[in-house]
Amino acid sequence: MMALHVVSDAVIVLAYFTILVALFRFVRSRGDDLPSRGLFVLFGAFILLYGFLHGMPVWTAWQPDHWLAGWAKAATAVVSLATAAVLVPTLPKAMALTSPHDLERLQAQLVEKDEILRAGTFAAARFLRTADWKETAPAVLQRLGEATGVNRAYIFSRAYRSDGSGGLVSQAQWCSEGVGPRDEESGLLTLLHHGSGGGPWVSSMLSGEGISGAVDTLPQEERAILEAEGVRSIAVAPIMVDGKWWGVLGFDDCDRGRGWNHEMSALLTAADVLGAAIERHARATRIAQQDRELRETRKLEAVGRLAGGVAHDINNLLSVVLGNVALALEHGVDEDAAALLVPVMAEVGRSRRLIEQLLTFARRQDLQREVLDLSSVVRDMGELLATLVGESVELFIEADGSDTWVDGDRSQIEQVVSNLALNARDAMSGGGRLDVIVTAEPAPSGGWPWAPVDLPDGAWVRLEIGDTGEGIPSELIESIFDPFFTTKAMGLGTGLGLSTVHGVVAQAGGYIVVESKAGVGSTFHVLFPAAEPDAVTTSPPVSPERVAVLRPRPTQKKILLVEDNVAVRTVVERILVRAGHTVRATENPDAAMATWKENDWVADLILTDMVMPGTDVNTFIRRVREHWPGVEVIGMSGHHDPSGARAGLADPREAVDRFLPKPFEPDELVAVVDGRGGATDAEAAE
Repeated sequence: MMALHVVSDAVIVLAYFTILVALFRFVRSRGDDLPSRGLFVLFGAFILLYGFLHGMPVWTAWQPDHWLAGWAKAATAVVSLATAAVLVPTLPKAMALTSPHDLERLQAQLVEKDEILRAGTFAAARFLRTADWKETAPAVLQRLGEATGVNRAYIFSRAYRSDGSGGLVSQAQWCSEGVGPRDEESGLLTLLHHGSGGGPWVSSMLSGEGISGAVDTLPQEERAILEAEGVRSIAVAPIMVDGKWWGVLGFDDCDRGRGWNHEMSALLTAADVLGAAIERHARATRIAQQDRELRETRKLEAVGRLAGGVAHDINNLLSVVLGNVALALEHGVDEDAAALLVPVMAEVGRSRRLIEQLLTFARRQDLQREVLDLSSVVRDMGELLATLVGESVELFIEADGSDTWVDGDRSQIEQVVSNLALNARDAMSGGGRLDVIVTAEPAPSGGWPWAPVDLPDGAWVRLEIGDTGEGIPSELIESIFDPFFTTKAMGLGTGLGLSTVHGVVAQAGGYIVVESKAGVGSTFHVLFPAAEPDAVTTSPPVSPERVAVLRPRPTQKKILLVEDNVAVRTVVERILVRAGHTVRATENPDAAMATWKENDWVADLILTDMVMPGTDVNTFIRRVREHWPGVEVIGMSGHHDPSGARAGLADPREAVDRFLPKPFEPDELVAVVDGRGGATDAEAAE
């Protein structure tokens, strides 16, 4: 029996010392992670002493030593009490140490968060590197969706319907296998536009916080909406552009309900980066649009300068033709010759009108408001319209009604008709039919179905231009009159045609409304306020009798003519001489001043061209006023704006007494010289 005690105590001592060595190695390797190293020192001492106590019976079995055993037990008791005193307060810290299971779970979360951060970095790099965010959005959504382990990721922008209610527009979506995309009319629309004042989702979006969480933790109304769509967890981050709520970046999990605690910050960052990319793209688009507009404006300015120069030269030519034909008729040609020459004068008049249209297109023509018969204007444009629309389009003009008088500028109204006809032609690339109809009628009591609801009562003249083209998409109807808006390919349109039409009609106090149906065609209704026909002034037709004004007048004048164009100078001199005036013709102001001083020859009137190479007409007129203050000065020019050729100078027409635009017929020239026509200086400058 004694041997059993000795062997057992020896084994216990060996076990205690083995535990002590293991504890020592553990403390040495994990000491920094332990809540209290002193506790383990006391615990080691406790084990050492207990091992010693169990070793004492092995010794005392042959050599009793009660004194040593007593002190060993006393030391063990003291160390045991100290160990217990330290262990009790340290126990909560020891229990708080992370378990291996918790470590594995935290490690998985760190890996998932790291993947989300990597996906966010990928999104930022893609959005910032790509010019158009829409091109890279699908790849970014896929990366974010796979990183978060969801079934669906999407980008929706906010929109407003025609009735003013809110809507969503899908910009990009990614879905895992077996899951369909989110519909624009889904429950998300209800949540993001809850009530007129906005619901809790709207408030979270506006505050930049977003919404996230398991669906079963949401309020009953919201939970019912999302559960009906099979969504178990959702995260929606607001996308802010220029400080305004633009849309949402959303994620749907249809397999598990989770809280999104560690993912939401990364998703909010991704939404912010996306908002910055959208803002940058919008800014770049605006800059590019402004650059295109600037190029188009400069192009139009160049066309305007070209048109002004061409008009000047052609008007000089037409003046020569008109003058010489009139002189030929004055000489008394036979009937056959007269029959040939009179149409020449009529065609020159038509050419004059074409030049006015060219100047109108180039924005270089003054407004000349008058009361016009709109039916007559449209009929006169028949040949021009037929040329504009081409042979593949059937043109039908119905403009035979009466009481179609309107107050406006003829060239601008012609521009309205021409632009609408050109737009119709472009919409009928494969051919079709163009109807141009002019009618006069009071607005019906209930109004026309297509007319504005606030159309004033009264008489209106309606210009209707309809085509059988491809029609205008309903979403573009409200934008077609915007400056520089065009659906044509780059280089095929400036986007100014319809905006010009709208401006002309509005300036005349009218309205323009478009009806269109895709695949059927478009009809533009243009309403002009009706004018009183008794305010109309008409010009008599060209006839041989009109040149009778060239015969000598009772009052003859001494006229100093200043004109650099030889042909124009010659025909003007002949017309004035035939009318009984004395004329001295010179080619420039210097020659005119020399002629004036020669032999004390004093003119009653100076007739001068307003634009001559190397000449400052303002200075010339000022010198004339200084030396001969009583002389009358009449200006003439083929330029619409004489000052355009001399940048920085005031309009020379302001310095003359009367102004006569080229080309002019002989009777117009003589009437101005006689004081019976021509615009005054104030009128010319308007």
